[in-house]
Amino acid sequence: MSYPRNAASPERIAIGAVVQISDGAVQSSGVTITVRGQGGAEGAGAGTTAYGATGVVVYYTPTQGETDFTSFVVIASKTGCIPVAQTIVTSASATAGYSGLDWSKVTAPTTTLALTGTTIATTQKVDIETIKTNPVVNAGTITFPTTATLASTTNITAGTITTATNVTTVNGLAANVITAASMAADASAEIADQVWDEVLSGHLTAGTTGAALNAAGSAGDPWSTAIPGAYGAGTAGKILGDNINATISSRASQTSVDTVDDFLDTEIAAIKAKTDLIPSAPAAVGDIPTATQNADALLNRDMSAVSDTNARSPLNALRFIRNKWDVAATTLTVKKEDDTTTAWTATVATSAGADPIVGNDPA
Repeated sequence: MSYPRNAASPERIAIGAVVQISDGAVQSSGVTITVRGQGGAEGAGAGTTAYGATGVVVYYTPTQGETDFTSFVVIASKTGCIPVAQTIVTSASATAGYSGLDWSKVTAPTTTLALTGTTIATTQKVDIETIKTNPVVNAGTITFPTTATLASTTNITAGTITTATNVTTVNGLAANVITAASMAADASAEIADQVWDEVLSGHLTAGTTGAALNAAGSAGDPWSTAIPGAYGAGTAGKILGDNINATISSRASQTSVDTVDDFLDTEIAAIKAKTDLIPSAPAAVGDIPTATQNADALLNRDMSAVSDTNARSPLNALRFIRNKWDVAATTLTVKKEDDTTTAWTATVATSAGADPIVGNDPA
């Protein structure tokens, strides 16, 4: 029986005993396995090495690739020892216990094997796997027994299959065989769902709907567009790009904003106090004082109601004309509106030949 070639689980091989040259001791460890396939180079065995229970025989289970040759050699060796080898001839079958026949290796094979004079027992099993993968060719009529389980013998009428419970493979259909009426009621929805759930990355051929959707999805994200970029004057992109040119945190702090806010509150309150004095809705222009009225009010203003803070003010000048004043020696003293409190003083020059004016006290 030959060894199965390229089997998924190769069979174990008994190589033999590796013997020490000096004392004849059989080795039960440290043996090196070398494998060489027909037409290939030697290489270290990549399979599994084992030893017999008594340490007499070295066993080796090769990898699948190491058996994929018409034959291969397995060598067991160890330094100072006599090596042992086995040549393994493989079969065309990858199943252990079976022999395969490679017709390409048969000398002058015929194209037709009639098996003349060969009788196949009625109890012989038929390889269904081979039959179902090859077409059935018949020039006449195929008759099924009345007990056949092919759906029903009445399902095939005049070349028409009326019912097919489970069709595993359809190699071809004539045009317009499948119609809308023959489909399930929810078929359209299922097809639509499958289309929308299809991964877009597999449909990016130029000019296709998938490519267009992918491009639109990439271009449709406004957050991936650099600003101001190509945005023109007056557009939001231009305004944002030109003005928000640094982090927001680098601008005015909340503390500085609060300071400005408090300052504005104070100033606005002061302005409001002034504007509250303006009539909210003058009935006419005449409600606003004229220049003459303003002049009369100024000229008729009681000087005693004015708060004086400046020495050289019009108020102090008018006091010399209207209020009490007197001269003592070379000092001129001008009184305030109560004719008692000094408003201001000045040094005057005198002349011995002039008539002295020593005071003025208007009624």
